[in-house]
Amino acid sequence: MKCPKCGFEMQDGQLYCEHCGMEIQIVPDFEPEIENSISETMSTLAEELTQKDTVEAEIEETEEEDDNFIGEDAHLFDKILSNRKVFLLVVSLGTLLIILLFLFVFFLYQHNSKGYQISRAMEYADKGQYEKAIEYLEAAEKIDDMDADIYFLMADYYYLQGKDDDAIITLKNVAMTSGFAEEDMENAYSKIISIYKKNEDYQSINDLLLACTNQDVIYSYQNYMAYPPDYSYIEGTYQEIVPLKLSSNTSGKIYYTMDGSEPDENSAVYTTPIFLETGTYEISAFFVNDYGIKSETITNTYVIELSVPKAPEINTYSGEYTEPTMIEVVVPEGCKVYYTTDGSEPSADSTQYTEPISMPIGDSVFKFMSYSKEGVSGEIVTRTYNLKLNAQYTINDALSLLSVSLVDQGYILDLYGNKEGIQGRYIYKYGSVNRAVDGQDYYFIYEYYEDLAGNQSKTGRIFGVNIATGVCGDIGLDEEWNYYFAPFSEE
Repeated sequence: MKCPKCGFEMQDGQLYCEHCGMEIQIVPDFEPEIENSISETMSTLAEELTQKDTVEAEIEETEEEDDNFIGEDAHLFDKILSNRKVFLLVVSLGTLLIILLFLFVFFLYQHNSKGYQISRAMEYADKGQYEKAIEYLEAAEKIDDMDADIYFLMADYYYLQGKDDDAIITLKNVAMTSGFAEEDMENAYSKIISIYKKNEDYQSINDLLLACTNQDVIYSYQNYMAYPPDYSYIEGTYQEIVPLKLSSNTSGKIYYTMDGSEPDENSAVYTTPIFLETGTYEISAFFVNDYGIKSETITNTYVIELSVPKAPEINTYSGEYTEPTMIEVVVPEGCKVYYTTDGSEPSADSTQYTEPISMPIGDSVFKFMSYSKEGVSGEIVTRTYNLKLNAQYTINDALSLLSVSLVDQGYILDLYGNKEGIQGRYIYKYGSVNRAVDGQDYYFIYEYYEDLAGNQSKTGRIFGVNIATGVCGDIGLDEEWNYYFAPFSEE
């Protein structure tokens, strides 16, 4: 390659001519792709320059506008600064208002707290200001009306003021309201009853317990209650004797009538079973406990339909007799016969007829009555007798003669009946007058043993004293069950 100025031969790639020093500019060969790339690059650069000019223009415009409004912004800033104190004041007032509102809400929460109301009530109660204390408890009740302790405190404060009725009403809110704990309800009943007891108002205790459904409470205080009497038989019709029993829930008295009339405390007092025989009975009864509480009256009606037994047949007729006579009775089949000799009405508790009876000396009255196996009584049969004997010795004479004879026999030591070898003594009692198989009449005298305590019992030995001769001896029965007389020996 030659230098274009001096023509000096140069090596390829040199940038300066070594001869003349001229700068050699190398022009590359033309390539279309390179040209297109250069064109694109130049185009992109032109666009960027255009955008830059646009941005700079906008910035300049904005700066001009900012310069125009500097005055207005300064005025606004001054205005804000001038109102800053007002702003701070408003913020302060708002903060204060929030604090006051918080305090008010806290006060309302505390004021409406059950615990706060109760504590305030107790503070006033400690000072003896029970009315004020109750006001706070009433406020606590509005907050929680199922807190038994509130009512207990309130009742205590009423009680301390002598307001028993108010205390009882308050306690009934717990005792008679479902939802309270069983223990609290029982405690309320206990407090109510203690107030009634202090005032001796036992009727109110009875009424309270009759309305109570808590069986534990009823059982604990049942002695204050007066339930109507219990009847051992339900009312109705029976084909048997009814031994009706009346019972009460606790100690006291049962008064009754048998004709349906209203009983009172002047009526019969129940003590033993009432035997209802044939007929219709209206048994009305009420109970009075030991505290004077009266129950309601209960009436039961009973119809007893039984066959009345036949009356006994008395073979010995009424009249006067001059010799010992046995009174014989025919007992109806399936029945028993009972009798009395003192004029009273016979009953199943009277003496039962089992064998012929010796007619007593003098005037006597016998009443006989049959009783069926069901216990039904029949018609009473009465007999009157007058036995007059032609006796030389009286009964007292016969007793004296016998005692002397027994001493003579060495059977007893003295007329007092003492006997060797025993601590007690023998005594002798007249029984009856009877005729023996020998045709003679004798006083029958029974021997009894009396111990040191005074108890007497039959020995089984029977002595006889002849009513005409005064002869003494033993009485026995032969093989045909007839009485015979065996006089004492004269030795």
